Amino acid sequence: KISPDKALMEVEARKKDGSPVSIELTLTQMEQRGELLAIGLVRDISDRKEAERQRKESEGRFKTMFEENPLGVEVIESLTGKILSVNPRFAEMVGRDSDELLTLDWMSITHPDDVQEDLDNMALVNSGEIPGFNMTKRYLLPDNSIIWVSITVHKMPTSENDCPTHLCMVEDITERIESDKKRLESEVQLRMVAEATEIYFWEWKINTGEVIHDPRWIKFLGYSEDEFKNTLKQCKELVYPDDLSKLENALDDHIKGETEIFEVEYRTLKKSGEWVWTLDKGKVLEWDEDGKPLRAYGTFLNIQERKEAEGMMVSAQKQIMAAQKLAGVGELAAGVSHEVLNPVNIISVHTQMLQRKTTDDANIQNFCNKVKHEIERIQKIMGSLLAFSRKGDSEYQKGQIREEMEKTLILVEEEFKLDNIKIVKDWCGTCADILFDPDKIRQVFLNLLHNAKHAMPEGGTITVGCRGVKEADKDFLQFTFSDTGTGMSEEVRLKIFEPFFTTKPEGEGTGMGLSIIHGIIGEHGGKIRVESVEGKGTTFIISLPIAN
Repeated sequence: KISPDKALMEVEARKKDGSPVSIELTLTQMEQRGELLAIGLVRDISDRKEAERQRKESEGRFKTMFEENPLGVEVIESLTGKILSVNPRFAEMVGRDSDELLTLDWMSITHPDDVQEDLDNMALVNSGEIPGFNMTKRYLLPDNSIIWVSITVHKMPTSENDCPTHLCMVEDITERIESDKKRLESEVQLRMVAEATEIYFWEWKINTGEVIHDPRWIKFLGYSEDEFKNTLKQCKELVYPDDLSKLENALDDHIKGETEIFEVEYRTLKKSGEWVWTLDKGKVLEWDEDGKPLRAYGTFLNIQERKEAEGMMVSAQKQIMAAQKLAGVGELAAGVSHEVLNPVNIISVHTQMLQRKTTDDANIQNFCNKVKHEIERIQKIMGSLLAFSRKGDSEYQKGQIREEMEKTLILVEEEFKLDNIKIVKDWCGTCADILFDPDKIRQVFLNLLHNAKHAMPEGGTITVGCRGVKEADKDFLQFTFSDTGTGMSEEVRLKIFEPFFTTKPEGEGTGMGLSIIHGIIGEHGGKIRVESVEGKGTTFIISLPIAN
């Protein structure tokens, strides 16, 4: 007799060719001719069994994916927002138990500022306008801190009567956000420092010769980005010719690995034609498999002000040395002038006596005239030396020094017109008193005006001006004498205040005029300097302290 549990069974069998087959065997019994017979109905269920196997494998994979997924997984009811299911990673991520989460909706754990964007995106998914979405948002943790997440949401397939649900894959990106924030802050700080110190960045692709420049550097040089070519060739074209070999040698040494960093100073040409000093520093940071350099990064630093300051320092040191030299000459002149003039005067007296006794001898008269001419030259030189050495015989008065300058100009203006020289006055509105010696200041002005005239043999323009300036927290009146003459070389400019230095032909000057001027301005507590370019003229600049 067939028991009920044996009436229906599944059996694994084999076909004639040996391949497995799953069959469902249904047994029934009947009595025939007094015998109890078993009748079996056989059905091939291989396809169903295979489908069941695949379903179980799929369910296992989904469970594994759900439970062990490194991402947080959340299933929510799309209409109510209720959380239907979460995996352990999601619960850990938001700092709550899985059971607690199943009593909440997604909005209660989302930062209030992100809820509306989330709702708008879900509405688009529910309407069928988009299949899903990705957004960055914040979750609120139980201690009121937040985490940043990247969430990808898709609508899950459901049957007709089921409530629509959304599958949410959640990645914690808090560290990345914080890292990006710090990086941005660092970049902002670096940019601020770069802008404050005029640092500009560059990247050099060594194998192609392309140099990517900081747009601010391109703008600093006066170019637009469209007209600027990012090539090493153009970089070299903008380098002052005398500095180019220095740049190329520094680059070659670094590329060969002979120096740890590449560093060189050179002059760079701006579009305006101006040369600016640049400190170029960089380093190779990327190599190919064979160890050949591929990419280097570095900076340009505008060091024009530093170079100018260095130049001014060198000039100041030279001026100090010149002042010391002048002081020494003054002391020497005071000591020897009388000793020199005494024998010169004796020679002069005897020469005059000889002339009176030999009036009929033309040769002796001519000889005596030459001696007298040379005596006069000696006396003139010694007179200049004595004037230079006298430091304490000035008579100072307080007044408007510009008035003294006007008087001096009246003396020479008509004479200068005859030589085709025009005098232009460029006065400022500053009126201040100066403590000065009128005779000595007049001597300074006349000397500078005649020097300017001498520098313009074909005529030209002398511009005389003044303005108020502040130097080292002190107020000065600054006077300028500018001519459009021949100018002077740098070598000459550095020597013009030295005693006995002159560019005039022999017999036309003693070389003491500017030395005396330098001394007079120093006595008045002021400064004098000169700016000149060959072929473009010269400017003398005098600064005198304003009287309290």
